Amino acid sequence: MERICENCGVRYEAERASSRFHSAACRAAFHRGLVEARAIEGLAQALTPTAQGSERPAPPPSPAPPPVKGFEEPDEVLAVMEVTPGAGEEVELIEFEGRLLPRVHECSVSEADYIANEVEITRAQMKIGMIKTNPIVNGKDRLDRTADYARWRYRGFLCGEVASL
Repeated sequence: MERICENCGVRYEAERASSRFHSAACRAAFHRGLVEARAIEGLAQALTPTAQGSERPAPPPSPAPPPVKGFEEPDEVLAVMEVTPGAGEEVELIEFEGRLLPRVHECSVSEADYIANEVEITRAQMKIGMIKTNPIVNGKDRLDRTADYARWRYRGFLCGEVASL
């Protein structure tokens, strides 16, 4: 029986009456387009202004990532406070990406402690096999990159360039 593909409009000879697409690639492209259209529609709806006083239903919460076997979350949560200097107070400057920026956040943990914690987490992940590394250097390259990134993230957070730790 002759059918027309719902995705591209090509005429094709179908073996079944329920056939909608002439190929698996067309079927995948059609469904991918539906997913993208739904995402665009949701974004457009979220960006549509609403009149004051009208209530838009809250979006459903994002699902939590699945737990990782053999790895435990740290018990300590970092305390964060906003810092706004008053009149006559000196502003502390933080070196971030070659610039000196004013400090806008405070943190309950020091930079060295934060970096050491991140390196320990990476070391634990490497030990249980979550992170693969170059066996020649035995993970030192990965630990160095972790320390560099943690330092960048901590300083960026203090000066307001990074949203959270």
